Amino acid sequence: MAVTKRNNKKEEKNEVKETKNVEKTSSSSSSSSSSKQCKNCQGCQGCQILKSIGIIIITALIVISCSLLYIKQYKPNLYSKRVEVFFPSSHSSSIAKEATTNTNTNTNTNTETKTDKVKKAFDFNEIEDYINLEEKAFLKDMFKEEEIFEKLKDRPDLLQVHNYYEEPIGQLVKRLSLESQIVIFINSNDERSKVTRLAISQVQVPYGIIEVDNEPRGGEMREALFRMTSQRTFPFIYVNGKFFGNSFYLQKMMKNGEFYKMVDSEENKAEWLQLKQEYKEKVEERKKKDMERRQKKLEKIMKKIEEGKKARETKQALPLEDL
Repeated sequence: MAVTKRNNKKEEKNEVKETKNVEKTSSSSSSSSSSKQCKNCQGCQGCQILKSIGIIIITALIVISCSLLYIKQYKPNLYSKRVEVFFPSSHSSSIAKEATTNTNTNTNTNTETKTDKVKKAFDFNEIEDYINLEEKAFLKDMFKEEEIFEKLKDRPDLLQVHNYYEEPIGQLVKRLSLESQIVIFINSNDERSKVTRLAISQVQVPYGIIEVDNEPRGGEMREALFRMTSQRTFPFIYVNGKFFGNSFYLQKMMKNGEFYKMVDSEENKAEWLQLKQEYKEKVEERKKKDMERRQKKLEKIMKKIEEGKKARETKQALPLEDL
């Protein structure tokens, strides 16, 4: 009997110890869970909601920035329009104020532009029988250009941007290559371009650096440089208005001193200025000839329309017996 009583006491002690261990583990787990929770947290899961909102905002910002980069790289026209809409300059705001005041004060005045008058003179539904599709497209393009010019004539900065996008890419590259005595077309992420920029900065001659990868028309410019120089790697170096070579040829000519002679020569400077002036005159003459050609084509279309209208009027004036 004494032995059984001792065994029962031992079992009771073991049960007490087990219950104490269970209480300790439960208290430790509760303390760890409470430590994980925020201070003054009442179990409403507010922290999780804030974290999810923060993740949504960050992902939205990433998507917006990626879309803006895509539009800037592949759709520069759309990008420039969006930037002008969301971030207008002070000049545009002042012009907008002037425009609103003028419209408020002169509500009864005639505000028709030149393009509006021309559009009224040409009703496409009426003259569709007199001209072909090519002539119709020509008239529409002409009206569009006139409308753009009327909108941007008081904004030289935006007009310059428009001309930049409309200029032929070969003409743009050639014009930029003649801007300074030394012009380098580089890629800002290319190591050879970085070395060339550092080397050319030590030359005591005006030079220009054009980062092709940061240009709105960078892809077109790169393809034009490949085509014009038969070179496939950056940088593209122009000296005195002519293609000079790549970075290896520049280092070679700098070591033997020929590059400095070429740059410091007064004869070469005069030749570069003459090339610049000649190319400017050539572009102006090309524009003049293009305007004359367009004017002749417009006169021809107008004559054709007038003849068609006269023929139609005479046909309507004839009696039914003669028809």
